[in-house]
Amino acid sequence: MGESEQQVPESGAIFTFGKSKFAENVPSKFWFKNDKPLYISCGDEHTSVVTENGKLYMFGSNNWGQLGLGTKNTVRKPTCVKVLKPEKVKLVACGRNHTLIYTGM
Repeated sequence: MGESEQQVPESGAIFTFGKSKFAENVPSKFWFKNDKPLYISCGDEHTSVVTENGKLYMFGSNNWGQLGLGTKNTVRKPTCVKVLKPEKVKLVACGRNHTLIYTGM
């Protein structure tokens, strides 16, 4: 992932606006090194990104463990869900306090 002051790579960037756990009312952007985002889903206070390589990244509020990271800590930067590394994530849907993930080959 790059910092917001760097030039956006050819693979594109994800922009965030508004009040969130990621940035407080400050427009920001991020991208993935050697990967491209395919799908984005937003819950009440958390967000998921599925990449072209089938990886799942999560960030935001985690009061109910909805980020799948093994803790209930708020996560401010997109973080790869390590428990799903052996899987190829195809789709994800974020609810208010939960996340559904579909994997495949």
